Amino acid sequence: MAKDAKQFVKGFNWGIPELDKEHFTLSSPEGDGAVTFSFPFNVITQANQGKNEMTIEFASDLPTEGVTEIRFHVPAEGTTKGTDDIQEAETNTVVGKLIHGVRSKLVGEDVSAIVSFSNIALHPRGRVEISLFKDFARLRGKSDTWKLKYTNITCMFLLPTGDSRVFFILSLEHPIKAGQQRHQHLVLDIKEEIVTEDDAFEINLTEEEITEMNKSGVPKIQKHMHGKLHEIMAKLLKRLSAAKVMGPSRFKSADTKLDDDDKEKKAIQCSYKAVVGQLFPLEKSFFFLPKPALYIKNDDIQKVKIAQMENGRRNFDISILTSQAQAHSFTHIPMFEYDALINWFKVKSIPVEGGKDELDANQLDLDSSSDDDDFDDDDSVDPGEEPNSEDDMPAKKKKKKDKEGKKKKDKKEKKSKKKSHKDGSEKKKKKKSEKGEKKKEKKRKREAE
Repeated sequence: MAKDAKQFVKGFNWGIPELDKEHFTLSSPEGDGAVTFSFPFNVITQANQGKNEMTIEFASDLPTEGVTEIRFHVPAEGTTKGTDDIQEAETNTVVGKLIHGVRSKLVGEDVSAIVSFSNIALHPRGRVEISLFKDFARLRGKSDTWKLKYTNITCMFLLPTGDSRVFFILSLEHPIKAGQQRHQHLVLDIKEEIVTEDDAFEINLTEEEITEMNKSGVPKIQKHMHGKLHEIMAKLLKRLSAAKVMGPSRFKSADTKLDDDDKEKKAIQCSYKAVVGQLFPLEKSFFFLPKPALYIKNDDIQKVKIAQMENGRRNFDISILTSQAQAHSFTHIPMFEYDALINWFKVKSIPVEGGKDELDANQLDLDSSSDDDDFDDDDSVDPGEEPNSEDDMPAKKKKKKDKEGKKKKDKKEKKSKKKSHKDGSEKKKKKKSEKGEKKKEKKRKREAE
């Protein structure tokens, strides 16, 4: 918008949208060149399309207070019925053409993506195309597009599900809006597929730029990247955002139904608010995935209540009470997961109420120590490694601990056997004395007669 442009002040709530190189402008409907309002494209984070509506969201991390969202009603024209292609759906209507123009300006006409990943499942909004640029990532779906600044990413998680899928979670400082809900965590559901050398991703950076990026440490970026898809994405996002990538914890599920016999499941199958998902016990937190993504820090947990423990049941429920007076209930947890989960609570010094008799934490081969980090969660790892998959305890120390645990267990069993034997002997003596008293009583009656 030109600095000397005439301001339109008649109070009309409609006008003519105009898109120049740097600004969105709503001009006077009278065609006299007056401007109702204008704003630059670099403050827009999201542009969404409704049936006859366009919604524009502005950056929430601006230093001053101001407008966060504005909606435009656009007269209906054309149709998108039966259209599956994102590009075609955007340009079939007046609102589609307008939103397509705004979205293209968000990136910049002369800016090319470093790399793009297509057909990635995003919870809870279907499949998206993810394009990585130098300062931000663009997530583009059929009806929504998000511009995600790397400075908004506080941490990332790479958690295997145990069934040839990986949850790649982006935790955000400022939530993004999808529909009427705001989401603090973006969950990418990625298949464990291998990208071959023939199909390797070509990184749109010069050799000098790649060398400069690789100066600050690992993981290293290459001109052509192949391997596991989720690891390629994690490596690139870690380099571009400088955020840590967290792996799974030392927790081991008792579930043995896995696609690969060599793998260990790191999560428990359960339900949260009638939605089936997986609960990941991490070193310093718990994460329920994929939707709704629920993150609970260990430090925020006051206690855990165990419910539905009647004999003969195949599952049980737990309720996690937080310091914010919130209760999160997880139901239909298989009974064979009980020992591993309760011992994990004990190792992490989380109070537990109800359930079976207390278990000995020494029976479980777990190490509760972990390094602190900026995010207060699990140890930061490099994508491509198997983080926290093995116990860090030295072999001699581990063997000694196992022997001590076995001695305690044997001692406990001997005590219980002695007690049961003693109780049995006392019962026999009591029964014998009662029989003797009855015989004496009968003899007295006979003599009296």
